[in-house]
Amino acid sequence: MKQIAQLDFTCSDSDVRTLRDPRFYNRYIRFIAMTTEGGKTCSTVGSEVSRPSSSERFQMDENFFASLILPQQNDQIEWMVIYDNEHVEVFWVLDNSWVNEVIKTPCKDCLFVEFKYDEPIFGDLTISRGKANIAGEENALSKEFFFSGESQANMLIKIYSGEKLKNYAQERVLLWGGLVSVLAGLVTAFAYISGKGLRKSITGLIENGISNAEFIPYYQAIVDSRDGKTVGYEALIRWSRRDGMVPPNMFIGAAEESGLIIPMTNQLIRKIIQDLSDLPEHTWVSINIVSSHLESGVLTKLLSELNWPISNRIHFELTERIPVKDTEAAKKEILYLTNKGYKFKIDDFGTGYGGFSYLQDLGIRCVKVDKMFIDPIGSDDQKLKVLDSIVSAANKAECEMIAEGVESQAQVEYLAQHAIYLIQGYVYAKPEPLTNLASA
Repeated sequence: MKQIAQLDFTCSDSDVRTLRDPRFYNRYIRFIAMTTEGGKTCSTVGSEVSRPSSSERFQMDENFFASLILPQQNDQIEWMVIYDNEHVEVFWVLDNSWVNEVIKTPCKDCLFVEFKYDEPIFGDLTISRGKANIAGEENALSKEFFFSGESQANMLIKIYSGEKLKNYAQERVLLWGGLVSVLAGLVTAFAYISGKGLRKSITGLIENGISNAEFIPYYQAIVDSRDGKTVGYEALIRWSRRDGMVPPNMFIGAAEESGLIIPMTNQLIRKIIQDLSDLPEHTWVSINIVSSHLESGVLTKLLSELNWPISNRIHFELTERIPVKDTEAAKKEILYLTNKGYKFKIDDFGTGYGGFSYLQDLGIRCVKVDKMFIDPIGSDDQKLKVLDSIVSAANKAECEMIAEGVESQAQVEYLAQHAIYLIQGYVYAKPEPLTNLASA
């Protein structure tokens, strides 16, 4: 591995730069860390990160091993790759979204995969990825693989394919004049007609929702814990239908995958700009965007059409859920809009694709620490060590930090001890429609 060849295994400044080098620290890696022969540690998120507890590891190649990180509470299983030459240890914690990437490419939403672990330490654990409804299709095909041995976890992998995959394969047959192997030739299947139910599908409903202006902002206060004053809000999108509110987790993913997140967000931005006059003048509003807002230039185009509205009161939060593919284009857009007075943050920091590489590549100087790192405060969870490391590294990079998902005063006090004073969470306020804020 090229990265290993460039390390001197001393946790020197050179080693830290190599660990954080975007060429090696990509969207599939949550973080990388090293322990030297003398016990010193360094990582992509700070200095004090120890290797997470894991299952028995199995050898992949000389000095390289793979292992499963043991779950804590409601965590998802993650993979870890370890380099161990008996003197030093380097480990890469992989983002579990890589499985989704694999099964969506090249035939998006064509497969459903179940991982069942036959290990006492995991109990009756099953992890699934992909479209669950595929397994229930009348003519679904499936293939099972069982892995066992002294050097690896016992695991049953079951792969399901349905009509959409057959349709995809048939298209390739017509295009290339030969059978196409999908997922290493393990699965082929049959016809899928998607058009009939489009209006009943989630994407069809989202399109209708955009046309009917059903997507509205709810505002959650961001409070300075030192004086208890509200400094700003995050605008959280809500879908208000005649038959009730639709939970965000029911439509955000579909909107992102279909590209409808762009017109949906643009509609939301217009509404927020109208609402600003009803919010305290000293406050700002953060709006969530995805990478394609920047890469395509649509955000700049919209703000230009709106005559560059109130830049000192509008911030944008770039989510880590979708990777930035065109870093140069995104960086150029951020610089241009920053010069116009708009500010940018990294949302869900540490949970997705970008992490510290976004700070390096995009020049963003504000991060929102995700709830998953706040929840362990008061425990000995490994994520608490990651939080401490994120705080340390962010301070060194002179980044402003906002903690989200804060639910207790004990968490507020712990964060204040680490110089994080901007707090978002139910400890201060829940998301509210503008009418509730105006009447408060």
